[in-house]
Amino acid sequence: MNGWLILIIIVGCFILGYIISMIVWYILNARKEALQPVMQIPHLNEEVKVEQEKLVLFTLSRSDVLDHILEMQNDRMRFPIKPVVKEKTDEKSADFLMCGNSCFCMMFDRNDIVFNLILNMSDEMAKASEKRYIIHKVSSLNGDNWYNLTINRAFENKKEVYNILDNCYDYVSDDPQDIKDEVEKVKIELAILQQKLSDNYEVIEKTTAEVERNYKLELEKFKQENYTKFLITRKEIAEDTKALNNVNITVIERDKNPQMPMSLKYKDKTYAMLYGTDIGVIMIVRISEAYANVLSFKHPEICRAKFPKGANWYYIPVDGAFANKDAVYSVLYRAIEFVEEKYTKKIEEKKLSDEKKVNKKKDNESQKTK
Repeated sequence: MNGWLILIIIVGCFILGYIISMIVWYILNARKEALQPVMQIPHLNEEVKVEQEKLVLFTLSRSDVLDHILEMQNDRMRFPIKPVVKEKTDEKSADFLMCGNSCFCMMFDRNDIVFNLILNMSDEMAKASEKRYIIHKVSSLNGDNWYNLTINRAFENKKEVYNILDNCYDYVSDDPQDIKDEVEKVKIELAILQQKLSDNYEVIEKTTAEVERNYKLELEKFKQENYTKFLITRKEIAEDTKALNNVNITVIERDKNPQMPMSLKYKDKTYAMLYGTDIGVIMIVRISEAYANVLSFKHPEICRAKFPKGANWYYIPVDGAFANKDAVYSVLYRAIEFVEEKYTKKIEEKKLSDEKKVNKKKDNESQKTK
């Protein structure tokens, strides 16, 4: 009998414990469901999350504000009265942003982070700002409309803060006399600067004209001392070139078409082309850049030729800069040397390369027969 009684008590305790646990589970589950929103919109929650992160990340540093003041100082058209900063004397004091003798902002920071701006602004501006930002009037400061603006997540970017500072600047700079005095001051500064530029320009212009005049005189003097009247036709050059009786030199005259250049070739490579004009002959010669630079001292009109293509073709007019025929032929001979050095050596190297290939081929064939 005692055994049955004990068994009944144990079963009863188990059933009671189960009922109590179910009641507790039901209460907790019902509370959890009550706390959950009726309907979740995933994309909306993401937008809210991004917006919150953006607002949390916004901070304004003391350096940011000082940089903006520097930009204001450089824009004299927008801010005619130069804004200045009376920097704080210790960590507990504020920076004063001044427009003339009027303060338009007191800036407080902690470890370079700005949390509050005490602004001098109109009541209308303050009322408009209340719709978005935390702002309230500072009654302890008398004489002006001072408002305490809290820098927090309500600002989307720094430009919003800068716009408010610019508006506060405009508010305190509304005194027409201050603006008039500053504008007159700027006008005087500009007039002085303009006068300095004019004086310097006259000096520069005079110096430049004098240098140019002296250069022309020196050039004429040099020409008179070193140049003689000299003209040569391309027919003369052709006859003199043929008289050399050099089998490697070929003259292609093209007399039937005077507009086409006469070509001078060395080993079938063109080293010069001669154009006949009403004032004389123009040579297009193939020479090295170093030799062209040497020629430029006595022949200032020498330049790279546009045709034919290549880096070593130079345009030289045969004018009074040449003392005689020998000076002309000296240039043409240097063109022959350039062609000989640059192009015939390549032909010889190609021949040697071809001979090596032929010899190698013969060696391979002889080894196969063995």
